[in-house]
Amino acid sequence: MPLVFEISCDIPSEFYPGRCEGFEEYITLKEQTCYDYRHPPDPRRLYVEGQRSVRENTPEVIMYGLQIDDGPLMLEFCLRMLSVCNPPVGSGINPMRIAERLSGFKPHLTYSTVDNPGVDLEFSDDEDEDPSPPPNLRNTTTRTRLQALACYAHMFFFSCWADDKRALSWHGNRQMSYALYYACCAANFCISHGFVPIVAIRIASWLATTRARYGLDVRTAREFCDLRHLWNAHSSYLSRLQVKETARLKKTKKAPHHYRCAHNGCEIQATNKSSLLKCGGACPPERKPRYCSASCQRQHWYIHREFCKPDNTNDYPAIIDDDGDPDWIEVDDFHPPTTGNVPVPPWSAEWDLFADGEGREIFIDIPNDSPFRKGEIWRVKTRTLSPMCLKAYRTVWKQAKPAAKAKMRSFVNKVMTHPPENMGFPGGPEPRQLGPW
Repeated sequence: MPLVFEISCDIPSEFYPGRCEGFEEYITLKEQTCYDYRHPPDPRRLYVEGQRSVRENTPEVIMYGLQIDDGPLMLEFCLRMLSVCNPPVGSGINPMRIAERLSGFKPHLTYSTVDNPGVDLEFSDDEDEDPSPPPNLRNTTTRTRLQALACYAHMFFFSCWADDKRALSWHGNRQMSYALYYACCAANFCISHGFVPIVAIRIASWLATTRARYGLDVRTAREFCDLRHLWNAHSSYLSRLQVKETARLKKTKKAPHHYRCAHNGCEIQATNKSSLLKCGGACPPERKPRYCSASCQRQHWYIHREFCKPDNTNDYPAIIDDDGDPDWIEVDDFHPPTTGNVPVPPWSAEWDLFADGEGREIFIDIPNDSPFRKGEIWRVKTRTLSPMCLKAYRTVWKQAKPAAKAKMRSFVNKVMTHPPENMGFPGGPEPRQLGPW
């Protein structure tokens, strides 16, 4: 199945939760609109700068920034209002208008109906020429304006779901709503100036499903086909994923058990050989299985115990040497599981959100359950979250009975609102009750 989207979720445990309402949404929005996907930010630096920004740029400071037309504070206003992260209360100012002024992007319908919309891009007449900022704006750079334009695209794109999905309706099977069209134009303009935010890829990815949804590929429509930068960026993104995946499969084909948890039913995979821990028993080096966690090792022991002997000659997959990790549990400490080979549902077990150690990258592939994306795979990678967290997240999205999904969503919500002990959050009030520093 084709891999169509990949995301790294490397939340530093010492910064989670963000100590104020909406902080995680703020960080996610900032990552998707203010950074090029080809040059992702360092997670720890992203959180440190995010905390500093929320702490120092109080609502009063942001409102003053709007009064004096300070570019960075105007961008911060958009991010904080959209993520509802300590926003200026009662300002009555539409963040879309602020993003529009900061970016200089002013779309409007050139016809009286949406059957034939057009836009007036006052940002620049030439896509290859760096635009000059609008008058009277302070501390504004081209990068700041492109980030504001990415926020603008984000607002229009997600407004398509805010109006009972009426904004997504087709008009005569020829034209999508102006909101989605403006989002595409804004994303296309960002890309034309060398800035490819993640939100632009998300917009193009959704538009790639219009043939399955409506029977007509919107990318071939008259108004959309000219957005060549957007479509080229999406094609380039998929090509980059395919090249990386081909190289990974070539590497793992030589020794597949180096990169996959040996426990039956566990779908955690590893990017590098050192990402999974190995059995510390007496089994031959070429037969040592790897596991994502002690739980999987414990559940797999009733199978592996038949092979974990130095003189065993039974057929068993070849795996490499013990890594000598002193923290790894030896086989003598294990007992056959009482539940047999039946996996324990994530919502009926206690588990930590974060991994015990940071740095070992693991991932899990999630088949898209949308009827319009059959066969597509989304990959979630992490160096900080626990294997059980990835499994729980996959359970939320994989095809399952409604009752199971409801239990899983309820459990994940409980974990997010009542953090486990190892989440780095200091003692005291509940996270959602804390003020911003």
